[in-house]
Amino acid sequence: MNTTNIQRDIVIIGAGIAGLWLHARLKQLGLHTLIIENKQLGSGQTIASQGIIHGGTKYTLTGKITAAAQSLTDMPRTWRHAITSVTNTPDLSTARILAEHQFLCSDASLASKFTAFAAGKVIQAKVTALTRQHHPAFLDHQSFRGNAYQLDEPVIDVSSVLQAFQNQTPAGEILLVDEANGFTIESDHQHPVAVINLQHSAVGAIRIHTPHLIFTAGLGNEMLAPILRHEAFKTQRRPLQMTLARFPAASTDQFKFVYSHFLGRTALPRATITTHFTKNSNQIVLYIGGEIAETGINRSRSEQIAAAKKLLTQILPAVPLQAADWATYPVDRAEPLQQNNQRPDNAIFTEYGNIIAAWPTKLALAPYLADEIATHLQTKTKSAPRNSTDHPEILKNWPRPTVAPAPWDQEDLIWTK
Repeated sequence: MNTTNIQRDIVIIGAGIAGLWLHARLKQLGLHTLIIENKQLGSGQTIASQGIIHGGTKYTLTGKITAAAQSLTDMPRTWRHAITSVTNTPDLSTARILAEHQFLCSDASLASKFTAFAAGKVIQAKVTALTRQHHPAFLDHQSFRGNAYQLDEPVIDVSSVLQAFQNQTPAGEILLVDEANGFTIESDHQHPVAVINLQHSAVGAIRIHTPHLIFTAGLGNEMLAPILRHEAFKTQRRPLQMTLARFPAASTDQFKFVYSHFLGRTALPRATITTHFTKNSNQIVLYIGGEIAETGINRSRSEQIAAAKKLLTQILPAVPLQAADWATYPVDRAEPLQQNNQRPDNAIFTEYGNIIAAWPTKLALAPYLADEIATHLQTKTKSAPRNSTDHPEILKNWPRPTVAPAPWDQEDLIWTK
């Protein structure tokens, strides 16, 4: 088998939101980049996201400005600009915003009310206290005795964002490789990575010569630690068991869409709920995260569904739960290793030789991570003039990954009453 040799300034491993946004940002700087993916666009953590573009409010529920809150401050504005402006890079003008605002709802308990009050006092510009007549429609106005706040934080349709990235990326810039042994790395006496060998059973193999390799592969970043034997590349996992409640499409007219954090006695919301639609049948899905998803890893599937039903009966009594089908969806959040396995406060990248491993840690922080890496690389990378081998025919015909299906559209998901 003949192997084609090409050169690229940067190769990115992993076509989730971090890799896609970084690719667009580096292209804006004139760098010649390539993304490698062995599954689908957004498979793993990106497509499992609820689509919440945090502005930091959730991370002020202790009554303090945390590092996580500070890093997220500008993200709603950045994402809105990418989606509403066709002149922006990346151009996400075909992506959809599901909700311009989220809500934060506290129940009648003193602790819950205090938690919401603390968040509102810390960043008043982003939190609007609502009078009872302006409470969101999904709350039961007769039984709800707590407080409701509107947050300046949109919810985006993740599938449409991934599709927008795919549409704007030319052939030969995102390559699908075989899932098993689709790429291998060769080093030389100067760099941990000098050549990347790619393979796809349908088209053949190529060798990419590059001075920089960036891993934005989520769980795939775990492969670096044993290869490089470097402390900076050690990772951790913080698993979740999300719950889904699916309602008939006929419910659309009277259904009250939910985009809200529901507070309890701690700084972690009892539930964070977003509303979505199945791709083909337009059924309504409530996607349930928060504390119930974090503690759900200790429950069986049936126990998790029972716990979700009980919780939603308490916080959303107006929702017709008897009409729903239920499912659970496991998510592995892969992150750089933190003390005591704690949540990272910010997007993080680490470098060893000519390898960078990057983690956005939250969907919302993908633009921030891309800017940080781009700034770092500008001092190191100078793009060389392209030559006639820059676009070999094999790249034009190389398979591209498709967009991963949303959790509620995945065929192997098991639904029960």
